[in-house]
Amino acid sequence: MLELISAFLPQDKVPLVVDFGCGNGQIGRGLNTRNIPNESFDIDFDKLCYCALNGLNVHYGNILSAPLEDESVDIFVCSEVLEHLTAEELPRALGEIDKVLLSGGFVIITVPERKDICLKGRFHKNYVSFDDLFSFFNSYELCDKRVVYKNVLSTANQNVSQ
Repeated sequence: MLELISAFLPQDKVPLVVDFGCGNGQIGRGLNTRNIPNESFDIDFDKLCYCALNGLNVHYGNILSAPLEDESVDIFVCSEVLEHLTAEELPRALGEIDKVLLSGGFVIITVPERKDICLKGRFHKNYVSFDDLFSFFNSYELCDKRVVYKNVLSTANQNVSQ
């Protein structure tokens, strides 16, 4: 994941990288070790406290109403979050990502690869496939934004749009 984020960093400015649903802050800590500025968001106060104690720049934030300025984010990381949303909430969350992402920015999304594994989790509400994401981003004609989708149990990345 860190290599992927690093590959997409803009070279002409200080980037804004956000990690929505940061959990224990693994991505943010990794970015900090590489001196890549980042902000971490979650709705779990215990996780935010843990991340803050480990040196992360944390914010309370729900992906359904991202507390960010429109068109302000260079790289939006959403790892293991979308499956926690209902089918009705998913378009709203993806619309928020679209709203805050800069033109030419990147979205990096990971979700569980297998439906049977995804739907076993007690907090999982939905299964999100590559086709679901492809459909959504194409329907919004996000041709100036790039989306990279990676299933957690898969070794292959798939580009939704470039």
